[in-house]
Amino acid sequence: MLQVASSDDSKGPAKPVASYEDVLAIERTPLAERNLPETPYEMLRRGAAIAPAAPALTFFADAARYEQATVWSHREFFRRITEAGNLFRRLGVERGDAVAFVLPNLPETHLAIWGGEAAGIAFAISPLLEAPQMAGLLKAVEPKLIVTLAPTPGSDLWRKVAAAAEGLARLRAVLSVDMAPYVPADQAPALRALARSETAAFKVPVLDFHAEAEIESGDALNFEPPKPGDISSYFCTGGTTGLPKIARRTHFSEAFDAWAMTSFREDLFGAGKTILCGLPLFHVNGQLVTGLAPWSKGAHVVMATPQGYRGPGVIANFWALVEHFRISLFSGVPTVYSALLQAPLAGRNLASLEAAICGAAPMPVQLFHDFERATGVRILEATASPKAPAPRA
Repeated sequence: MLQVASSDDSKGPAKPVASYEDVLAIERTPLAERNLPETPYEMLRRGAAIAPAAPALTFFADAARYEQATVWSHREFFRRITEAGNLFRRLGVERGDAVAFVLPNLPETHLAIWGGEAAGIAFAISPLLEAPQMAGLLKAVEPKLIVTLAPTPGSDLWRKVAAAAEGLARLRAVLSVDMAPYVPADQAPALRALARSETAAFKVPVLDFHAEAEIESGDALNFEPPKPGDISSYFCTGGTTGLPKIARRTHFSEAFDAWAMTSFREDLFGAGKTILCGLPLFHVNGQLVTGLAPWSKGAHVVMATPQGYRGPGVIANFWALVEHFRISLFSGVPTVYSALLQAPLAGRNLASLEAAICGAAPMPVQLFHDFERATGVRILEATASPKAPAPRA
């Protein structure tokens, strides 16, 4: 059962969507009368004002150490986004310029997305691509800046991005993001030293993202904010196979998508709810469904390791994460649900978990039933399947 918000997004509880007439009722109210934020930056600003001191983003780099997580409040998170936007503008990014980010799932990835959109155009590139594929995408867009992971043990991303960036005509600088804030204190100095040791890989200045952002004001953007019809982001279709194509999105299209998601199940995204992010942030599901949408309502997002669901120990510890963080919602693909059925569940308290979302591919009927039977958690399927179970009231 879906839900629809009232015509003014700030009024009253959502009503169930149980018939075609309910869908028509949604369409009778023009978007102009719904008091919607017209850009993601404005949507994040409004969301942060709901409960400024409440947790907005929790991140842990190691699934075995999830209790030692980094937590940012809504106030701090929005301030950091504003700092990132001002940083990108200082480094020469104008409204039509791109800030490419080639990053795993880190808090800084969201700063690159929303700060990049505030200043110019955020350009998402999968870190799983090989250097030649990255090079083709970068050449097609010619970004002003690249934000990527600093040299890190166990990762070849720095090397791949350096090779892919060769010959870019408009590139002004590379901003490196190191993992030092998210590892045990005795490991941080070595990571910072490694990050500083390989700057010669690029022919443009390499800057420390953390240090540069701290210089900026987080009180307000020091330039004109984006307009609803401006291009906000480039996202690449095709995943890691074939030749990805670059799709353009506008600020209002992203704001609308996030609003529509929360409107249909407003009860799952409000302040006090906690949403788990395990999908990659170079895809719009991770960015919007487990990012912009909950933050627009003052909710809390828990980011599970830089590799998301692929991170060592994430699936094995999944139900412990749900219990510890009191997760109320998560989004995944069918293979995630299949893997979760193998994860230890006995004795875990799942009372906080209200629903789960399946997308990207149709959920096999048997898997659908097996998961709901094993966990008692209702799955909301975002990808229609001709063999899917009939909707339940």
